[in-house]
Amino acid sequence: DKLLASSNMYKLFDLDQDQEININDIYEKIPDEYNSKILEAISRQDNVFSDEIKVVFGSGKTKWVHVKIEFTWLDGLLVKSFGVAQDVTRQKQTEQHLIRVQELAQVGWYEVDYQNMEDSRASDEFMKIHNYRPDEPNNKPEIETFLSKIHPDDRDSITYLKHIDDPDVTQWADEECRVQDKDGHIKYVQAYGEIVRDKNGNPIKAIGVTVDVTKLKL
Repeated sequence: DKLLASSNMYKLFDLDQDQEININDIYEKIPDEYNSKILEAISRQDNVFSDEIKVVFGSGKTKWVHVKIEFTWLDGLLVKSFGVAQDVTRQKQTEQHLIRVQELAQVGWYEVDYQNMEDSRASDEFMKIHNYRPDEPNNKPEIETFLSKIHPDDRDSITYLKHIDDPDVTQWADEECRVQDKDGHIKYVQAYGEIVRDKNGNPIKAIGVTVDVTKLKL
């Protein structure tokens, strides 16, 4: 098994450029939980693997790397793989800081994709604010589930649902509603957002943020 790598790949994984390396020199720097994802892709005979993985060095230093690997198969056997890797450590650190800021400010965001609902997504803080349970769709703000979290008296006042088919409605701000959990506990939430429409006024996406303002109400 021959491994060819660029000088940047050597630097990325802190490898000695004066020595020949094999794939295990890279794998041993990747924790098992990420290695297993790659091995699962191979066991499924996937053509492409793409994900962010953590790299851990002997000194304890860590990096986050986005890797994309293309596999070539012949009669069910893996004969070649070609991969690219990019250091995304700084981006990952920024994401983690933003997540912490959202937690402190109790602000969550969501994006509903009306052309492909499977691509809809939401932040962890949004899910927390709206009382999603661990067994409910993970970071998927499905309309029916979302509505079930809203106080029954407030469901008809949500702009992006009430006026989603009105081409003149493109945004909303300072919209307040109550969120309740299964035990009847109430939170007060303010919402801001916009609806992205095509040239005919049909909705493409709804993008927004929600802010837990319960402490201001009590």
